[in-house]
Amino acid sequence: MRAKPFIPAVVLALAASTIVNAETFTFDRDKAEEVPKGWSIRQTNPTKALATWHVVTDSTAPSKPNVMALARTENYNGTFNLAIAERTSFKDLDLTVKVKPVGGEEDQGGGPIWRCKDENNYYICRFNPLEANYRVYKVVNGQRKQLDSAKVKSRAGKWYTVRATMVGDQITCYLDGEKLLEARDNTFTNAGMIGFWTKADAVTSFDDVAVRESASVTGSRKTDAVPAGPFMLDQPALVWEAAYTSTPPTIDGRIDKVWGRAKPLTVVVREAFGGGNPRQVVLRALHGDEMLYVLAQWPDATPSVMRDPYVWNSQTKEYDRPTRPDDQFALEFPMTGDFGIDMLATDRSFVADVWHWKAGRSNLGGWVDDKRHIIGQTPGGGAHEYQMGGHGSVYIARPMDEGTASYSVKPKPSEYVGDVISAFESREPSGSVADVRGKGLHDGHGWTLEISRRLNTGNGDDAVIDPSKDNPCAIAVLDDELYWHHSVSGLLLLQFAPH
Repeated sequence: MRAKPFIPAVVLALAASTIVNAETFTFDRDKAEEVPKGWSIRQTNPTKALATWHVVTDSTAPSKPNVMALARTENYNGTFNLAIAERTSFKDLDLTVKVKPVGGEEDQGGGPIWRCKDENNYYICRFNPLEANYRVYKVVNGQRKQLDSAKVKSRAGKWYTVRATMVGDQITCYLDGEKLLEARDNTFTNAGMIGFWTKADAVTSFDDVAVRESASVTGSRKTDAVPAGPFMLDQPALVWEAAYTSTPPTIDGRIDKVWGRAKPLTVVVREAFGGGNPRQVVLRALHGDEMLYVLAQWPDATPSVMRDPYVWNSQTKEYDRPTRPDDQFALEFPMTGDFGIDMLATDRSFVADVWHWKAGRSNLGGWVDDKRHIIGQTPGGGAHEYQMGGHGSVYIARPMDEGTASYSVKPKPSEYVGDVISAFESREPSGSVADVRGKGLHDGHGWTLEISRRLNTGNGDDAVIDPSKDNPCAIAVLDDELYWHHSVSGLLLLQFAPH
C-alpha cells in the first residue's frame, strides 16, 4: 500500500516551479501471504528457487499491521534475493526504509536498492548483524563491488532505519539517522526502480518505504523529468465567484435552495507530486455581509470515515490501531510572504491560513480544523525539515490555531465492542480553532461538503477575506490517502459579486 510519511497532509502551493516524484509503501492494506501489486520477486546469481517474499502481519511493525518480508529461502553463497517495485522510477532520490533482520545462519539483514535496471544492475546499501558492518555496493552484470564500509553493531529482531540519498554521482547512506557511508560512482546515471535486497539465507522484514525525487532546481522549469503539475507558472488563475445571499444555508452537507444563487465552478485537481490522476471538484460560494459559505462536491466511490481506528485482534483479544486514512478536503488562503513560488522552494517563505476538513475527525461534530502552514528556510517553531534532493532544505510547520480542537482520541476499549471502532470522539471546540464550521455527507457516489466562516474573524492567526478584492486561494482533496499523496488545484481567485 502506498501511504505518506514525509510531507504534511495538504500543503498547498499557489504557483509551482518544482514538481516532485514521490512514493511510499506501508503494505497495511495489501493482502497477507501475497506479493503486493506492482512488486516482482527476482534474484541475482541464483543457487536455488526464488525466495518466498510476501506481506505478513507483524505485531512489531513500525506501522501496523503489515510488513513486506522475505519469509523463506533456500539460497546460499552469492545469491541476492530481490523484491522490486516495478512501477517506480527515480534518479536523484532520498530513500528511507525500516528493516528488521529476522534470521539466517550464513547471512542476516539487508537493505534497499535504487537506480535498479534489472536484477543484475543496481545500487544497494545494507547492514549485516553477523558481520557487524554497514556497506554500500554497486552490482553490475551480477557482480558486486564495494564502494564504502563502516563498522556497526546490530541484532536480529530489532527494527532499524536505513536511508540512502543519491544526487548525481554522490551517494550518502545513514543508519538510524547517523551518516556512515559516502561514495561517488557514475555507473548508473539513469532513473531506475527501487526495491529490497537480502543475501543467501537471510530472512528479513521491511516496512514504511518513503522515497522522493526532486525533479527540477528551484526557480527553473525542467520539462523532461515529470509530467507538468497543476501549478505551472503559465497556467491562468480560475475566477471563483461568490454570490450574495441574505439567507444563510444550513451547514449540514445537504444542498439548500439558496445554493441555486451560486454559480458552479468546475476545478480540476491533480496529484501534487507528479501532476497525474486528474479529477473534478465542483465549487460554489455564497457570502452575506459578514460570512463566507463554500460548497464543494467531488466523486469518491470509497468513503473513508475513520482515521486510525481501533481494530479487534481475535488472536491477542485486544484492539490494534493500524494507520488508516480518512477522506479530507482543504481550502487555503495566503496570509504573508511570497506566493510566486512553489511551496517547497528553498529560498522563499510564506504563511497560509488552511481550513482542513477531515471525514473521520472534525466532521464528527460539524467542524473544520483551522490551522496555518508556515513554510520557511530556517528551523524552529515546531517546523520539520524536508530535504529537496540535493537542492537544499525547506522547513514546514502546521500549527493549529489557538484553542481546543473539535475532537480527541478515545481510550482504547478494554473489551470487545465491535470489529472496527472509531478512535476519535467529538467535543466542543474553543478559541480561534473553532472559527470554521463544516459538514460533509457521502451519498454512495461522492462527497458534498459545506463550510462557513466569518470574512474577518478578528484573530491574528486567520486570513481576512476581503469582498472588495480578488482573494487568491487553492483547494486540495485526499481520497484514501495520507500525507503527501494528495491532489491539488491551480490558483483560484475568489471574487465577490455585487449585491
